[in-house]
Amino acid sequence: MTASGLEAELSRVRGQGYAIDNEEREAGLRCIGVPVRNYTGRVVAAISIAWPSFRVTQERIPQLIETVLTAAEDLSMSLGYTGSIQVSSSRPKRGVGCGEGDTANGGVRESGKGRKHRRTQSL
Repeated sequence: MTASGLEAELSRVRGQGYAIDNEEREAGLRCIGVPVRNYTGRVVAAISIAWPSFRVTQERIPQLIETVLTAAEDLSMSLGYTGSIQVSSSRPKRGVGCGEGDTANGGVRESGKGRKHRRTQSL
């Protein structure tokens, strides 16, 4: 990969709010990674999941993305982060990882303290 190609990929990852390894590193292994931010908004950690590609269908990946994004948001909030995780319009919205009928704001709800929380279902 060229330097400009890497810059373009990093820009895309920043915009969507997560990275996917779709068997680029190792055949048969897929991963999703999401940054965790502290109270200043600085990325201080990351959370990821990995699975053998034969175990998860392509249709299920948006749900997994949403689950990891939610976990990263929860961790970030526990570290004092008060902003919102900015992602592009390619982020799964309606019905992905959200409770039935919970479609406003893509399943995002606000608590009494103004924090945003996302409802997810069990995997």
